[in-house]
Amino acid sequence: MQPSPGLAGLDHQLRKTLRIVFLDEMPAQGRVRLAACAGHAFAEFAVQRSKMGHGLQHNLCSIAIVVGVNVLSHVFIGASDFERAYTFYAALAEVLGIQPRFVERDRPWAGWQTTPGPRPLLLIGKPFNGEPHAPGNGQMVALLARTREQVDTAYRLALEHGGTSEGAPGLRPEYHENYYGAYVRDTEGNKLCVVCHSSVE
Repeated sequence: MQPSPGLAGLDHQLRKTLRIVFLDEMPAQGRVRLAACAGHAFAEFAVQRSKMGHGLQHNLCSIAIVVGVNVLSHVFIGASDFERAYTFYAALAEVLGIQPRFVERDRPWAGWQTTPGPRPLLLIGKPFNGEPHAPGNGQMVALLARTREQVDTAYRLALEHGGTSEGAPGLRPEYHENYYGAYVRDTEGNKLCVVCHSSVE
């Protein structure tokens, strides 16, 4: 992808068009859920849903990365058995292209970062208060995949590394027509989703 041209030359109509592409071409449920994503998720959706020509799609993709706002600084996932959890998340991060940031086994905790980084960060480790970790009811972290094949592979690796299934890979059109996700519990019982929002070209 070419560097973004910035916002200086972005006229009012294109700003308006970009907003319509992101918000107005999907069902309300999917709109609310996807609005929490930023950066690449926003850009990929703009490209997939745009009805414009290839050149303008490319510009929309670049601009969307600039105007997207990261909602999160970091997500921390608790783990009592750090080494087992680290093996699990390292496998998922590799297939999803999430870059390792650090590992401190004496604490213990570890982190991965998105590209372009450095935030939001994905962190795992023992709870700060020293108490045993306990998964929360109604809490879930959703990891973004670029392709449906990545969702399939991440799901398989999650089960191979001690996770349990909460829903096999597949389309969930109740969110939006291209929502392709899989659901698992990690080695500590935390609920995860791996999801791709892009259509199949």
